[in-house]
Amino acid sequence: MKKKQVGALGVAVGLAMAAAMSMVAEAEQPSEPMSFFVTSVGLGDGANLGG
Repeated sequence: MKKKQVGALGVAVGLAMAAAMSMVAEAEQPSEPMSFFVTSVGLGDGANLGG
């Protein structure tokens, strides 16, 4: 009887972990692709950014 309870508990924990991992995988997907831009002209002062 005890072995059946431990087995059932193991199955329940495994299913709960699989469900939680599935939810995390869905949450990490970005809604829009990231983008970037490059400017063609700098400030002309090297590393002096006016700070």
